[in-house]
Amino acid sequence: APKKGVPRWFTLWSLSFVKEMRSERLGLFWWFAEPLLLIMVFTFMALVFFGGNVAGMPAFPFAIIGVANFLTFRITLMTTAAGTGHLTSALHDPSVTRFDILVGQAPRPLVANACVAGALLMYLMADGQIPAPERPAIIVMCLVCSATMGFSVGLMLSFASFIYPGIRRLYIIVLRLVAVSSGLFYVSEQLPQQYKALVLWNPILHASQLSRDAWFQIYATQDASFAYVWVCLLCALFMGLSLAIVERRRRAEKGDIE
Repeated sequence: APKKGVPRWFTLWSLSFVKEMRSERLGLFWWFAEPLLLIMVFTFMALVFFGGNVAGMPAFPFAIIGVANFLTFRITLMTTAAGTGHLTSALHDPSVTRFDILVGQAPRPLVANACVAGALLMYLMADGQIPAPERPAIIVMCLVCSATMGFSVGLMLSFASFIYPGIRRLYIIVLRLVAVSSGLFYVSEQLPQQYKALVLWNPILHASQLSRDAWFQIYATQDASFAYVWVCLLCALFMGLSLAIVERRRRAEKGDIE
């Protein structure tokens, strides 16, 4: 049960961390290895397609920022859509709901990716390879928006999985398409108009480009929009919370919960 004076979500997040570490010896390693591996892959792709710079930005920090936003979105989505996971036993406590557990697990990808990306970018700054960010608050805001978007879509998929479990095979495929359109190794300004119109539907692309704009003076995005990110985020959050309420009622009707 949550301790008095300690937020419930923090208690559940701590419990999730401990259970994951106990269930697999390399649990903590994979928290940080996946972002590092993806950063290396997309840095290589940026080097292959554009050389050492992408729209004037060094390829390595360019990839770090893009991967941090996309991976935060993807892992938060998958964690939320998967349900209670290691914390199912916490539901025996009447003060803990399934939604509490989903909220408690959601910050993990944000923390892990922020730590990895932050450490790498600070190293590059200390080494004199990149300047300090111009607007760090914007970068943090974009990362939080990516996490919140992932949580919201994860709630929708949790409801869809309750109705039809096979939906999980479909959203894995969709996530691959989202990755391609998230600007991991390019910016939309480099694309022909017909392709640009397609990728600009992806709010994670907007978050990544706004983050890069906030870090590098040499790059000013002409396509990304904060207004679009906020509209997508609010719509996704409203839909996710609404479907979470519907899912709870349906589970109660089936006797899964009281």
